[in-house]
Amino acid sequence: MSNETIALSTIEAARELRVHPNTLLRWVAQGKVPYVRLGGRKLLFSRSEISKLVAGQLSQTTTADTKNQD
Repeated sequence: MSNETIALSTIEAARELRVHPNTLLRWVAQGKVPYVRLGGRKLLFSRSEISKLVAGQLSQTTTADTKNQD
């Protein structure tokens, strides 16, 4: 089994997404990001779900950049 972390903290997930942790928490409140709540306050995020979001952000950025070139 690999040593890769399966669950990310709020700070770790925000770093992966390159957003401020408050932005990530706002997305959680809006239902945009799946998470698991531990012990009432701590949130954990699936690395694979965060990776999917990162890939989606990259494709949106690429699409937006292409449209701006016209």
